[in-house]
Amino acid sequence: MKILKDTVEGVSFEQEVRRIELEGVKCFKDHELTQESENVWLCQRPKSSVYGFRLVFVPGIIFFGGDLGEQVWKPYRQDTLAWFLDALDSRSYFWEKASFREESFYLSDAMRLIDDAIKQYKSDGKEKGEDNSEEIAAWKLFRTNFSERLDGEYENTASEWYAAYREVMNDHEAPGCCDLSTQSLYQYEACKAFARLYKAQSDRTPDRTSDRTALSALSTIVEAKP
Repeated sequence: MKILKDTVEGVSFEQEVRRIELEGVKCFKDHELTQESENVWLCQRPKSSVYGFRLVFVPGIIFFGGDLGEQVWKPYRQDTLAWFLDALDSRSYFWEKASFREESFYLSDAMRLIDDAIKQYKSDGKEKGEDNSEEIAAWKLFRTNFSERLDGEYENTASEWYAAYREVMNDHEAPGCCDLSTQSLYQYEACKAFARLYKAQSDRTPDRTSDRTALSALSTIVEAKP
């Protein structure tokens, strides 16, 4: 399930990814990994719960909870820890298995998409001798319509984007400009930190069995902030 959280201004999604990657290095560099029970892991700084989190691995389900919010992944695999470690190599695939995907509307990406469309039509017109004046005018009108709908307010940016596109382009399939929210990106960096710490510990292999202690922890993981 996708949850649209907010609008990100001033930066593109890829710029936000790089920013959170750099922030993640600072946030998680002092974290230590503690195995609280067979399939329950605590990852946090010594004597500090800031950016701390727990991960619980049971067959078919992975639970994340702590200072960065909660998340659930459902890979429907017995060996969820092994899946987790492998899936982190692909951000898009990893988040496909999340129970809810918190997203933000990236305004910079939206405006760049409009500018790129206009440039492409102009380029095609010159190279191929095409008359793309109607298409160019439509995209310019879309940009004006969208900006007027916002009027400096960004609470319903995604809704206004789709409404403006439908009105001007007479098309219900507006190009998407939403992607992972800042919090989701922080959660991803936290999971990567866990993987680095886990792999650094010698003689560890993913456990393929369920754990009663882990199951009992599921009911309290949201409240049990590290």
